[in-house]
Amino acid sequence: MCNLCFSYTFQNQYFAHNLKKGLTILLLLLYFLGISQRGFFVENIGQHPENVLFSTKLNYGEFFIEKDGSFKIKVLSPSQVDHILGHKHEKEASHHRKHHHSHKHSHSNRIKGHAFKVKFINANFSKNIDSKSAGSFHINLFQGQSPDNWVSNLNPYSEITLKEIYPKIDLKIYFQKNSIKYDFILHPFANSENIKIKYLGLDSVYFTPRKIMLKTSVGNIADENPTSYFLSQPSKNIATNFRQLNWNTFTLETGIQTITKSLVIDPQLNFSSFTGATLDNWGYTATYDEAGYAYAGGIAFSGGYPTTLGSFQSAYGGGQIDMTISKFSPDGKSLIYSTYIGGSGLEAPHSMVVNSNNELVIYGITSSTNYPVSANAYDKTFNGGTGVLASNILEFTSGTDIVITKLSNNGDAILGSTYYGGSGNDALNDPYDFSGLSHNYADDYRGEVTTDNQNNIFISSVTSSNNLPTPNGFQTTYGGGSQDGCVAKFNQDLSAIIWGSYFGGNRDDACYASKQNSIGETYITGGSNSTNLTLNGRSSNNNGGIDGFIARISANGSNIINGTFVGTSSYDQSYFVEVDFEDKVYCFGQSQGNMPVTAGVYKNTNSKQFLQKYSEDLSTLEAATVIGSGNGRINIVPGAFMVSNCKEVYLSGWGGAVNSDIIGTQNMPITSDAYQSNTDGSDFYFMLLGPDFSSFKYGSYFGGITLSEHVDGGTSRFDRSGTIYQAVCAGCGASSAFPVTPTAYSTTNNSDNCNLAIIKMDISKLTANIKFTKDSAHCKNDPVFFKNESTGGNEYKWIYPDGSIAESFDGEFFFSDTGEYIISLIAIDSNQCPYSDTADVKVEVIKIPEISIDIDTFICSNNSLTIHSIGGPSDNNYTWWSKNSTFLTEGPSLTVQPDSTTEYFVEYKNNCGTDTTNVQIPVFYPPESSSIGDTACEEESPNYFFYKGSDYVISELNNKPFELKNDSIYFPKNNSDTYYIVTESSCGNSIDTFDVALNTINQTSTPDTLVCAGSRINLFLNGGDEYLWTSPELEDNISDSSIIIYPQESKLYTSIIYKGNCFAYDTIKIDVIPSPPQNIEDEYIIQFGNGFSAELNPNYQYSWTPSDFLNCNDCNSVNGSPDQDITYYFSYSDNKSCQFTDSIIVKVIFPLFIPNTFTPNGDGKNEVFKAYSEILEEYELLIYDRWGNLAYKTTDPSSGWDGTINGNPQQQDVYVYKLRYVLKHTRKWKEKVGIVSLIR
Repeated sequence: MCNLCFSYTFQNQYFAHNLKKGLTILLLLLYFLGISQRGFFVENIGQHPENVLFSTKLNYGEFFIEKDGSFKIKVLSPSQVDHILGHKHEKEASHHRKHHHSHKHSHSNRIKGHAFKVKFINANFSKNIDSKSAGSFHINLFQGQSPDNWVSNLNPYSEITLKEIYPKIDLKIYFQKNSIKYDFILHPFANSENIKIKYLGLDSVYFTPRKIMLKTSVGNIADENPTSYFLSQPSKNIATNFRQLNWNTFTLETGIQTITKSLVIDPQLNFSSFTGATLDNWGYTATYDEAGYAYAGGIAFSGGYPTTLGSFQSAYGGGQIDMTISKFSPDGKSLIYSTYIGGSGLEAPHSMVVNSNNELVIYGITSSTNYPVSANAYDKTFNGGTGVLASNILEFTSGTDIVITKLSNNGDAILGSTYYGGSGNDALNDPYDFSGLSHNYADDYRGEVTTDNQNNIFISSVTSSNNLPTPNGFQTTYGGGSQDGCVAKFNQDLSAIIWGSYFGGNRDDACYASKQNSIGETYITGGSNSTNLTLNGRSSNNNGGIDGFIARISANGSNIINGTFVGTSSYDQSYFVEVDFEDKVYCFGQSQGNMPVTAGVYKNTNSKQFLQKYSEDLSTLEAATVIGSGNGRINIVPGAFMVSNCKEVYLSGWGGAVNSDIIGTQNMPITSDAYQSNTDGSDFYFMLLGPDFSSFKYGSYFGGITLSEHVDGGTSRFDRSGTIYQAVCAGCGASSAFPVTPTAYSTTNNSDNCNLAIIKMDISKLTANIKFTKDSAHCKNDPVFFKNESTGGNEYKWIYPDGSIAESFDGEFFFSDTGEYIISLIAIDSNQCPYSDTADVKVEVIKIPEISIDIDTFICSNNSLTIHSIGGPSDNNYTWWSKNSTFLTEGPSLTVQPDSTTEYFVEYKNNCGTDTTNVQIPVFYPPESSSIGDTACEEESPNYFFYKGSDYVISELNNKPFELKNDSIYFPKNNSDTYYIVTESSCGNSIDTFDVALNTINQTSTPDTLVCAGSRINLFLNGGDEYLWTSPELEDNISDSSIIIYPQESKLYTSIIYKGNCFAYDTIKIDVIPSPPQNIEDEYIIQFGNGFSAELNPNYQYSWTPSDFLNCNDCNSVNGSPDQDITYYFSYSDNKSCQFTDSIIVKVIFPLFIPNTFTPNGDGKNEVFKAYSEILEEYELLIYDRWGNLAYKTTDPSSGWDGTINGNPQQQDVYVYKLRYVLKHTRKWKEKVGIVSLIR
């Protein structure tokens, strides 16, 4: 599988009135880009060029459906995109010499890209188009800076069907699990050869019998040959091939003259997933449990591994690497647990197995002195060794020990853990490749862990320690050479070793795998170049160089019962051993010699992977074969091996560039139903052979393009039904193009280099499998359809809940009531072993629930309340909201804390419909106690705000009177008292204290008074704290308690007296005695030298001041001739003893004097010509000569003409003057014109 899969599927369409049926064919186009970012198409309404019909975004590019009958695909370099987006980092300095290559990344933001077309020749893309909505939302696209290219309210489409692009052929383009897929729909009597596919814009196109290779500037694309099968016979494959018309144009042919049945293709990949680590993380080992959970083990560099909450070790332990262990759900969608295991040194897992208690047992290597061991561990202490650089990458500076650890079912605790080793290095196979035992990349980390029926733990490994604990063993002393194989049996909690032993001779030896037979004997296998070992079996002595071997060890470990070498005079090693239910023994290995091939087996002549079957005592070779490409080369590194209860043989391996072989997996045997039929030479390979290797039943590759998938050591496993659980070191070079399933836990490599991945894939030939027509609960009284997606089988039986059995391909059942039901499908093939397989599915049948809310109460403010819905299931399909608000939460209950009475609504929604109900929750407020000290004014009823809740009961503690009205409380007038108001409510009680004091104002003020006009009067106020005089004629000191006035007429003077929060009004009346009337003018204007006269009321005696220019100073009839402006005051008294004073003003108008001659001769006399007057206010003097020229001008009454112009004396002559002036008291402008003589 790859990141971008362009698949063209021909899907059947049934016709109501025709016996002929449709054909479906699948083409899988492999590429490393392509998961859609959007999951929907949008129509072109102006945002693209006119020839585009629809478009969508890809992770690394764009996809267009164009009117000319083509797909246009723009792809970008994934590594450059990821680098610019911040997904890549510089890699660690210590990457492996063979496969963890250093990559140089460009830091330019210019991304390399390639655009090409898939052209359907003579196709009509505009005849009729159907679309399927992707949802109720809309899309707005604002591309570029020009509003002309901006579009909004676009509808999203999940599916586009182009009708009749060829006669009776439709093309459907749609999304499936975030991938874009393409189906050709061939209606009855359609001709598939009308479909012609032309590739445009590619660097080159290569056609081989098995695939089309498309080369772009950013990567290669492999377009596989399509295969098909009939819907009614899914186990029968129908060959469908490309046929080349010219170098870049192809058609399809099925070999079917008339389409009478329907075809579908269905790969059997359960799941494939990355772990999602964000730093470098390599793949080592994988296993399974009986429930189908998958376990992946690897190593992490410096952390970055996704651990789960509650896992045994969530933090990186330190050192260069730690073990990483993850448990995945059976469908690979979720991570059950994930943990580190490690100390301050280095750790790696070599092999894993799950015991009958679903507890994971891990065998591995460590250099940590603080590796986590259990309290009762057999060996709690690191035993040391010598420093070693394994594979030129992992530096075990303190030596190595074997470690064995057992985890709890949920990964949160260690149930047993121990060191096992001696003073040399243990668990490390030929790290410097001196002996040739470490023949393949990562053979350094071989070895296996298994368990027996009592959950005792067996390990097979290697050691260079001459003091390894070997109690009760068949060989208790070190054999010699630089390393021996070793094998040991521990009790189930790893607190004790039951037996242990070396296996070795005078040279180098290694134990790679072990299995137990039905009576508890252990078979071990591995490699040896020792010349002094003698085994009791078919081949008792080494055949030369490195040979494989199998040894049968007694149940108590004390002796080797039988054994045989497996090999030729060339290089040979056996990597796995298996035992079938008859205790026959099998092995799987590599050989560069000519291994034996027995009669009646499937074989690939001149191939260098061997399979052998032995008698229980290893004396007889009962079956043997070789498999591979037939090119005389070792193709794959063995990774997993299993013999089923039907004696079918399953194997897994990998090969290619990481193993220093660029040819690698090319030309391995592939079956027509292969999941992946092409390889780049560096992929995994899965194989299934019949009993005794008699037939080739399945062969397939698995891997991406140019990714060099591999493992870094350790074992993977098949379960007994034929499902491989394969660990992978994937995506090295920070690629996410390793094939993963769309719903996998992690579909991307998030690290800067490699990521541990796991494959779960069923390669057995008979697997019952049921798929719902819709992935959800079903409704009461609706029929439920079940799709048969079994692999293999030619007879099918459906077992329904009512006990009925239907023999049909697909299933259908009508559920008349709600509940959970089990539907079983039995797939049968009498030619297979086992001849049947059963799949069960659980069906939930539901109805629209009638929900209600189980509450009818109030809530006190600041309290919370949980509202429960009743009548519906306890799932999260509930939506709660409040009136006038948005969504609150999901689930069957809602906890609220409203601050006011609120109405709440709940809706339950399932596939059968919706039901809604509501409830109003009143909010009551608990009364709060308070204490108020206040004063009340006279004649006022004291009142205060007082909230009265609907459930309040209010009383006065001493039964004193009060009144409640409109949220206010009232107390009696003119009364000083203390009131205790008691409030009782559902949410609490309170007592409010009102201490009310009467505030009395005893004011005094100036009494009403009769005064003479203009007399001085002091007005005062007493008895308050503050005062305010409110009479409008008073402007000064109006807030003083006393003020001074001089009234001229009778008035009322008003004021306000304040005391506390009370006030009182006051009024003072002042009556004024007026002055007697006088018949005189206020002002007299006279000419200078003239006089004035005034006649006062003769009834009074007067006194005049001043008396200047007057004829008398005490008479009522006066006259005078003043020579200046003057004011005269006169005083007199009335008969009420009031003294009056009044005045008159006399203004004198003086004459204006203008000389007719002036003599500016410097004698100081009559030097200047100007006008003179005592009361001259404004003035303008202009002087002209006899010719009318202006000689002088001034507006200053004190200035005059000195007889010069610009400083030059003028001649003696007669001049004309013009004078404009204003005299004081007249305020009128006058004008005078005359002549003046200038005499020198």
